[in-house]
Amino acid sequence: MRVTVIIPVYNAEKTLQRCVESILYGLERSIQVILVDDCSLDGSWEICQQLKREYSQINCIQNDRNRGVSYTRNQGLKKALGEYILFVDSDDWVSGKYVSTLLHMAEKQPNSLILCGFYFVNQMQGFKEIFLFDYGEKTKKLPICTTLFELKDKVHLQQLWNKIFRRDMIEKAHIRFDENQSMGEDFQFVLDYMQAAEIQECVVINQPLYYYIRWNENSLMSNFGAETWENAKMRFQQLCYLCGNTLEAKERYQKQIEQLQSNYIYHAMHSGKLTTQEKIETIKKLNANESAQKIYHRYKVTMTKESIKAGVYTVRQVLARGWGKFSRICRQKKIEKIRPQLRNRDITIISQNCIGGVFYHDMKLPFSSPTINLFIREPDFVRMVCNLEYYMNAELELFWGEEYPIGVLGGDVHIDFMHYHSCSEARESWERRKKRINWKNIVILATDRNGFTDEVFRQWKTVRYPKVLFTVNEAFKDESGTIVYSQYAEKNFVPDLIPNREFYKDGVVLSVVNHSSAGC
Repeated sequence: MRVTVIIPVYNAEKTLQRCVESILYGLERSIQVILVDDCSLDGSWEICQQLKREYSQINCIQNDRNRGVSYTRNQGLKKALGEYILFVDSDDWVSGKYVSTLLHMAEKQPNSLILCGFYFVNQMQGFKEIFLFDYGEKTKKLPICTTLFELKDKVHLQQLWNKIFRRDMIEKAHIRFDENQSMGEDFQFVLDYMQAAEIQECVVINQPLYYYIRWNENSLMSNFGAETWENAKMRFQQLCYLCGNTLEAKERYQKQIEQLQSNYIYHAMHSGKLTTQEKIETIKKLNANESAQKIYHRYKVTMTKESIKAGVYTVRQVLARGWGKFSRICRQKKIEKIRPQLRNRDITIISQNCIGGVFYHDMKLPFSSPTINLFIREPDFVRMVCNLEYYMNAELELFWGEEYPIGVLGGDVHIDFMHYHSCSEARESWERRKKRINWKNIVILATDRNGFTDEVFRQWKTVRYPKVLFTVNEAFKDESGTIVYSQYAEKNFVPDLIPNREFYKDGVVLSVVNHSSAGC
């Protein structure tokens, strides 16, 4: 066994399958996955057992009672068999290259600490941010004596899940997670590992291979106290020691302590659990060089400014939501005018992208097509619809891409299952919807982007089913069912036609659907 992936599980029934399958359907197959359930209150344990039945690489452990993440990870370490250890959180998922890339580099550089970049995905605010050490070389070797503090500042050092660890070194030094710490235990494990392994060099893979998911706005710093403050200071002292206690390291250490003080004061001031006097007392403990009262009032001014900014942001959000609601109402009225024009309601739409699914939704039709919520690049899509029956009977191979499953149909048609959270979900939907195909009533929809060349167009003309092509190319307009969007000619391709339902232009789609029947 080359690598063991330890996943602590707590109330993760909505995310666990995606997490596990992103690992198992990746490029590396010599994997042991250990799921350790910390007495979840939802259906997580049942999902763990189900996954174990489906995949031989999985081991399941359940704690005797709720013990916390440090104890839970330690239980996983006891059962690990792989030469290398990876830690993944059950809320998150990984790139299909995550395990193989880290493992390859660890075997190539056995005496270095290997780490990678990651994506920070904020589910509450709906944005994704990339974290890389830099945007230059794909791989960088860094001496720890000069770069550890920089790695920490760039949020690469203090977490577990963007690193790979040698199990022999963990066991030799008996490195374990401190079960008495509720904050910073990940960072402590990394520092202890580096010290025990006498790491002198870090190898940074400048690729975002991990997807760290944030589901709520609760800060990890919201629960703090004197013990946490002392532990945090000790970790920075250890970091300084690993850098050789050089003058530069000591200067960086002092800056980190000052920043840490500011962070703790900031979170104390924003805590709704502390009284004014308790906040002032907390400031006194953290900063002996300045009047606590003065610091308190300075932060109150800052908080007032933040409150005003938050109020302005809220007003803008309300206005944006109001405009969005108005736009949706207008769009819905447009759809309600179009819907009665549809006469042929038992229809299978094979679509290259989401337009087919949106059409089904707008017309309130059952999803009688396997291509719902999929994306297929040209020329694969045209190749598939030119020989549709063959491909619908062909084997679908699935593997994990970056953020979602990727399918290979019949060996040469690549399909992006963009809106699916696991390979199991993708396969189940594909097989179920394939059975709904109405072979006597099929329409093909495609857009002229992602490789729609003149040669692909020549193949497109041989498709024997009724079809619609959305294009900016005037040369294609003589083909029946072609809709030309000349307003997008400068872009050289048709953009997303879904938001304003531009694909209903001139009634061509409805006309083709209403008069469709299987070709000869």
